[in-house]
Amino acid sequence: MITGSLKNQVDRVWDTFWSGGISNPMDVIEQFTYLLFIRQLDERQNELDQKKLLGVPVHDEENIFTTEQEDLRWKNLMQIGDPTELHEIMATRVFPFLKTMVTSTLATSFQDASFGISSPSTLQKAMELINNLDIKNRDIAGDLYEYMLSKLATSKINGQFRTPQHIIDLLVELMAPKLGERIIDPACGTAGFLINASKWMKRIYREELYNANERERFYSDTFTGYDFDRTMVRIAMMNSYIHGFDVPHVSYRDSLSELPLGEQGAYDVILANPPFSGSLDVERVDPVLNKQVNTKKTELLFLARFLTLLKVGGRAAVIVPQGVLFNADNAYKTLRKELVENQKLDAVINLPSGVFRPYSGVSTAVLCFTKTDSGGTDEVWFYDMFADGLSLDDKRTLLLPENLLGPAPHEPFTMDNQFRDPVPIQLTDEQLMKNNLPDLLTRFHNRNTTERDRTRTEQSFTVHIDDIRAMNYGLSMDLYRKVISEDEEIYDLQDILDKITELDKKIAGMLSNIHDISRGDQQSVQHSLVVGSDFMNDWEVRKLGDICSISIGKTPARKESRYWGGVGLPWLSIKDMNQGTLISKTKEKITQAALSELKITPYPVGTLLFSFKLSIGKVGITTIPLFTNEAIAAIEPKENIALDKHYLMEALRHVSQTIKGNAAAKGATLNKKSLSEIIIPVPPYEEQKRIAAILGGVTRAIENTKVKKLSLLQELQKSLASRAFAGLL
Repeated sequence: MITGSLKNQVDRVWDTFWSGGISNPMDVIEQFTYLLFIRQLDERQNELDQKKLLGVPVHDEENIFTTEQEDLRWKNLMQIGDPTELHEIMATRVFPFLKTMVTSTLATSFQDASFGISSPSTLQKAMELINNLDIKNRDIAGDLYEYMLSKLATSKINGQFRTPQHIIDLLVELMAPKLGERIIDPACGTAGFLINASKWMKRIYREELYNANERERFYSDTFTGYDFDRTMVRIAMMNSYIHGFDVPHVSYRDSLSELPLGEQGAYDVILANPPFSGSLDVERVDPVLNKQVNTKKTELLFLARFLTLLKVGGRAAVIVPQGVLFNADNAYKTLRKELVENQKLDAVINLPSGVFRPYSGVSTAVLCFTKTDSGGTDEVWFYDMFADGLSLDDKRTLLLPENLLGPAPHEPFTMDNQFRDPVPIQLTDEQLMKNNLPDLLTRFHNRNTTERDRTRTEQSFTVHIDDIRAMNYGLSMDLYRKVISEDEEIYDLQDILDKITELDKKIAGMLSNIHDISRGDQQSVQHSLVVGSDFMNDWEVRKLGDICSISIGKTPARKESRYWGGVGLPWLSIKDMNQGTLISKTKEKITQAALSELKITPYPVGTLLFSFKLSIGKVGITTIPLFTNEAIAAIEPKENIALDKHYLMEALRHVSQTIKGNAAAKGATLNKKSLSEIIIPVPPYEEQKRIAAILGGVTRAIENTKVKKLSLLQELQKSLASRAFAGLL
């Protein structure tokens, strides 16, 4: 992720394009990327030249520029002082060079590309700024795209977000692809999974790749990527070429549509983070997929597609939204049952909810499975990753030095060792608490041995297929986790439910301490919010307005038809908040006209919403950018406040119970001022995380369990909430 001075430098390049008349964000990205690519070609040639000086073998086909093309190298272009001359060379020689420099595959992707910088002075200034970017040893095409997405979020031009490098590296290490295997990412974006897999394999199989035949097969027949965004395909091809693939196998293709002959059952490994864009047009879906699962949900259709692409014996590590693990709808259960009963489900790995911030707060997991078409699941390994080496807020601050991140920590790289294999480092227990990935990787490889001896109170454990069948093929780790109480007794879910009766007397005692709620008018409603409650005595209590920014939505005029309908932009009403904690869809949409004329901006992914009129106390976190009506408040913790957003959501849920129980509050109208007066307990940050984890697990169970235990689980959530805010957990 681009941060610090590099981020500021990129902003200056962006501003240069805009002031030069290139105002479409996607056009800026394309032109910016072309210039970066031209510079990267020179950087790659420099690395090859340096290897030659150090005596490292370099194959002739790896060279990019011939002697006659030396003047097209970036370093030589930067010596041209006249902007008009520079623009002429770029337009008539350098850009055509991109279309003809290699074989037809890469050249074809550039055929509909155009050099769109019409101003010589803009070109020269942009190149000067790009020349100052420190892009060595970076997957800059991916990093650039990741950062640019934050600028596109409000215009909803593209709903994609990039997978962080250390998470990509984890999936590669989990699958450990072998030489000769074919690897595919059917939603490849910037080709991050493919590039990182190739780097890993080149390091592991360095000696074998000195063989000309092995090397030819590796570069020509190992990696394949699809994407349905032509700009992404070009970026992926440029990224692949920079990393040594003269003929990148990246194609413009909708992976959910019918595939060409020869693609089904053709691949050994799948690495992917497909888009979770909700529903799609059923007519574009491959009939083969519809036979496997009757749904319009893209996350399920991609899972079905993965099974059709894999050979028998092929394996996959793919990222899915948490809903895939526990959603009770038939389509979700059918896919889970398919993985458990007819294939071999190897592992379910919970990822931290902040791993994709600041672009998305969606909760995700990794599924690892092997295609067998004959079953084979015995024990499924579960792991709950709670730390990935970075803070889980929007800032994503490094918690450890960069060389200690990812699944394979190593000694820092220097000028002396940059071309050598990294030297592994063992993290301390304290460091492993900040970066779980090395522990996760080790335990994954032990999932069929020592991991089977671990209890279900630990961070990882295995679950037998019979237990999964008993839970109707639910794959949420919380369904199988056991909880340790204060007296260290271990209870499973049923044991906790049996304890509710015993807790009711204590809960009743706590509730009796809550101040009586006045009746009758708006003032009494506000009074019920601000007076004392059953919070732990030594916790700090703050007014919501002091610790959070509060903003209110707006409803475009209903009589203005041009404001409503069409493909549109998601607009949230109270009814839409019934979908659960994660808000991923809206019934209504507003148009671009409403956006521009009313000067309203969407709430980004990860925004905490709270309903405060008529139906008080509904809470949720957005997984898509959206707009809201006036009955819903967006609540964002202030930067200088250590406040976990998921804890805040549970705290608001708890406080709202007081208002709901007040007859005078029913139908009452609150306002922004009264919201600001709500009293919120603010325990230490680690205690916030602990409470949020416990209550969040119960909340997820409530939202996704459609069985007889639902009413009991609801009582469980209320009981645990009361105990949590009384300091009794």
